[in-house]
Amino acid sequence: MKLVTHSRIHTPLVLGESQEIILDQQNKVHNRYLLLYKLLQNRNKQMAILFDGHSMSKAQIRLMLIRREGLVDQVLLAKLSDKLSNETDPAMLGKIMNEKTYKNA
Repeated sequence: MKLVTHSRIHTPLVLGESQEIILDQQNKVHNRYLLLYKLLQNRNKQMAILFDGHSMSKAQIRLMLIRREGLVDQVLLAKLSDKLSNETDPAMLGKIMNEKTYKNA
């Protein structure tokens, strides 16, 4: 089952952000170019973190992060088991991070 629709959802977001940078007349052309370059570079890194490498040990946290970014098709997401859906709920990310911080303290 393919839950992720990153090209369909992510691409319009990046294009919108790119357009904002390009049309910003308050910045000089070269500054807009640098901002656009950095935006695309950062988005590519973000997508690599979310989608590169397939390991079962990281699947749940990756799905949680992908869901946090809004890159999951909601119709397909509804087909997940309740257990997996709850375990990968992005709201759980804060709870997990707090537990890890508490354990490391």
